[in-house]
Amino acid sequence: MTHHPRNLWQIVFGLALLWLAGCKPLPVVRLYQPNLPSSPVPAPVELQPAGLTNLEPAYDTLPLFDPATADATGATRAAAIGVTQQTCANLAAERAPLAAALERENDVPAAIVDSPHQARPSDPSSPLARELRPLIVADLRNKAAADAVVSFYQLADAEARAEIVRKSITSLDALRVAVKDALAKGVKPPIDDDEITRQRAGFISVLGQAELGAKLLETDLRRRIGVPGKTPGRLLPAGDMGMLLEAVDVEAAVKIGLERRHDLLALRTAYYGLTPETLPEVRELLSRTPGVPLGLAAGPRIPFTGRIIERKQAQVFAQLDAVAAAEVEVRRAQLFTLIEEKERAVADEIRAQVATLQEQAKQVGLARWRAEKLLAKLATVKKDKQGVLVEVPAELEANRARADVIAAVMGWHQTRARLSSAQGLFVTPAMPPVPRTGSESGSCLPK
Repeated sequence: MTHHPRNLWQIVFGLALLWLAGCKPLPVVRLYQPNLPSSPVPAPVELQPAGLTNLEPAYDTLPLFDPATADATGATRAAAIGVTQQTCANLAAERAPLAAALERENDVPAAIVDSPHQARPSDPSSPLARELRPLIVADLRNKAAADAVVSFYQLADAEARAEIVRKSITSLDALRVAVKDALAKGVKPPIDDDEITRQRAGFISVLGQAELGAKLLETDLRRRIGVPGKTPGRLLPAGDMGMLLEAVDVEAAVKIGLERRHDLLALRTAYYGLTPETLPEVRELLSRTPGVPLGLAAGPRIPFTGRIIERKQAQVFAQLDAVAAAEVEVRRAQLFTLIEEKERAVADEIRAQVATLQEQAKQVGLARWRAEKLLAKLATVKKDKQGVLVEVPAELEANRARADVIAAVMGWHQTRARLSSAQGLFVTPAMPPVPRTGSESGSCLPK
């Protein structure tokens, strides 16, 4: 008759309890049902209809904001504090909360049971655990750094485009003055004051949304790099925002990622370090691996009483060892499959980011082409001194093209950060590369 491993554990553990108890009667287990009050089932609701009203609010109950006089200089904003991309990446990696919490596991004390059959106490810390934990921590720090860099460039995008909107509003104000001067001279301009105010209202609305977005992004970046929220001033991205124009070798980028990704290194390390003694560490790694069902990491664990039995009864020890050996083979096959899938996922992620990066570079080129054409047109208008009435519309059109360039460039930088994260480049690997497996490497681990 064949027993399920879990049933076998129950039988062995039950025999162990009987052996430990000797001839003494076992304690009686009684079911205790607490007499707690239960929530009553709500009765069906009989809705009392309310009178219908006009859903449009009364204007006299709403705030009034005059766009013609609204300040758009940004003078009331907090003083800027420059911060670079590298600083954000370093600080975010250093303070990654989940990584720091996991590292505190090293401080958890362990109880050592001295055995008269051993020359010295056993080491309570598994060598495999000491190898896996730094890799998991490094993976968390790598992701934290990437998220901070993405937030950095999103903030740079919002701040840069907001500045262009402010310049556009300043140009509209200059146009308003020119219109008033023309009317004073008896000349009817092609645009009236009301139209300018309507355009200014649109720019004020865009500016408000941009400043709100910048504020939220700045708050997010503060949290990621550990700057207290009450610190005076506001973070402002600094540094060269230009692009690296060299071509990216896709397969070389994939090779780097397969060699450096810490989550992959952890799975490979677990594969090579898998033994009956390291099963608890492997189960813990499986439970931490994203996308792995919780039930996959479940398995029989030797209870404390079981470890006592190991030292006292050879037959029970042999049975436990057989179960552990069988689980090792299952875990080995699981790890092999997970490593293959992870390598394919990492390679696909890197290829997708490279493809996105290449396309975004084209979009930057197109945006630059449009912006340069419109800026050249604006320069010609100013050189010919055609007047504010012609210059301002040309300048507004050029400013929109400049904003498009900024958005495209900052999007490229964000994708570059995600590519570096996919390759594991923000944090140096804590250990030498472990041999790869699967179709992405052209080699195979022993099953």
